[in-house]
Amino acid sequence: MTWCCVSKPLARAFLDVWQADANGQYHYEKDNFRLRGQLLTDDKGSFEFTTVVPGRYKLDGGYRPAHIHFIVGHPRHQPLTTQLYFKGDPYLGPKDACGDECDSADSGRIVEMKKAEAGRAFAAEFQIVLRARKG
Repeated sequence: MTWCCVSKPLARAFLDVWQADANGQYHYEKDNFRLRGQLLTDDKGSFEFTTVVPGRYKLDGGYRPAHIHFIVGHPRHQPLTTQLYFKGDPYLGPKDACGDECDSADSGRIVEMKKAEAGRAFAAEFQIVLRARKG
């Protein structure tokens, strides 16, 4: 799948992105931090990356919906740590084992996957909004 973001253009914003694999497993140092990456937005404030759909995983007797983690930063803005979810996941909202803390019912964090132009790929588009630093 390909991800693309265009917000009010913010060139050179830093993104740290990570997720579980298709089986719901995270990969750390011994696995070379597979499915984790860092990138900068381009001059138009856009970015794009290709990955697999993350799997759900068990947490405290329930399941977490599929999601991708983001930390987004820019020198003139407050950093944001958030998660992105997928429309139609049966574990969104009140069924999320993480509870209200993870905000998986927030429609601004849920993307709809659409068939991409070629092949078996799907794509989603979303916006990330950062707050300006005070002072």
